[in-house]
Amino acid sequence: MLDSNGEVVSSTNIRMGTTDRYGKSWLSEQIGKSKISLNSKVEVMLKSPFGTLVEGNENEPKVAMMNVLDRISGEPGPIIAVGDVTVKTMQDLNKPADIAIIDGMTKRERWEQASEIDEDQYDHVLKCKNPAGSITPELYRCCSQALTRFGYNENEQNTESTIIIVDGEEDLAPLILHPLAPIGSVILYGQPGRGVVIRFTDLDSKSRCRELLDSMDVDCN
Repeated sequence: MLDSNGEVVSSTNIRMGTTDRYGKSWLSEQIGKSKISLNSKVEVMLKSPFGTLVEGNENEPKVAMMNVLDRISGEPGPIIAVGDVTVKTMQDLNKPADIAIIDGMTKRERWEQASEIDEDQYDHVLKCKNPAGSITPELYRCCSQALTRFGYNENEQNTESTIIIVDGEEDLAPLILHPLAPIGSVILYGQPGRGVVIRFTDLDSKSRCRELLDSMDVDCN
């Protein structure tokens, strides 16, 4: 069987997250070329649970995060943190994420403590624009570059960490990250007032994200 690039489908490509079992890319060619945006159909789809919630006091985020880090200890892929509170909490515990994505906001409002996030803890700093409710080619490229620089493969990890600073909103970044990331990656994000959500990258997460992305509106301008 040949994949979408005309090459033989391999188990390595599947584990690395490049293709599905049938050799089809997890992302359509449109992704990375045009901005895509939420619509009412996708908003309804996003209300379904997507991950495991680790509950915790909003005023003591370290408690939930320590529980999270215990649960994901030893996982092979990168640990990806989405959201300023999640990223800062991991830094406060001296466990910065392999890939961090922030926008200076929490609960859709400017967060004063965002200025305490230390960019120097990462090997690379990337910046992009991404309006609320959308996924831009800029965000796609930054996520792709960050995962490439992490450099995970089956034999060794020659890793480089990255923080992505978004001008706009990063809430939809996991929809791009799961299809791009290798199997076994872990994506963490906060659920305000409730705790931290853990979602491992596997075939199911990739499939669901592909369905969501394919259902979004494409900006042809």
